[in-house]
Amino acid sequence: KNEQSKIFNRFYRASNVKNNSSSGSGLGLYIVRSIVEQLHGSISFESEENSGTTFFVSLPISE
Repeated sequence: KNEQSKIFNRFYRASNVKNNSSSGSGLGLYIVRSIVEQLHGSISFESEENSGTTFFVSLPISE
């Protein structure tokens, strides 16, 4: 839970990912959030330890 507040920070990688062989720079969620905000949308998530994380992206519809 403590790490959840940092999940959208640039270059942030959760401690459980750092400890395994997964590669990455920690930019993915930062970039997604930046794009979603530029489109006046929102992004959120629900996470259950040892079960997984679900992300929700909401974008406005233009007519």
